[in-house]
Amino acid sequence: MFIKYNSFALVWACVIMFLSVVGVETNANIEFKAMDKIIHLGIYLVLCEMLIVGFTKQYQIRTFKYQPVAWAIVISALFGICLEVVQYFLPYRSFDIYDMLANVIGTFCGWLVFMIVYKL
Repeated sequence: MFIKYNSFALVWACVIMFLSVVGVETNANIEFKAMDKIIHLGIYLVLCEMLIVGFTKQYQIRTFKYQPVAWAIVISALFGICLEVVQYFLPYRSFDIYDMLANVIGTFCGWLVFMIVYKL
């Protein structure tokens, strides 16, 4: 049941990982430079939201069932941090502390959205 309720989050995490390690061409003349950070924030908001919902619904792993928010925040934030560190070692990608910060802020925004949508 864990996979069943967390399949969307697992697929989303795989998409994030793929996009984080694949080489991309960037346009240095981007008008709105903060767009990259907004995208990072949104991606991790969705990941955290999916993990919270999946952890809440599943019943195989009790730690996740009874503390879904805490585990979703920790896993999402660490995932974002780890992928930024991996990018440091890839010659065609670059490490950016502000991307890492956007990932973590997005994680907490996911928690906030969950609280607003499901708890009110």
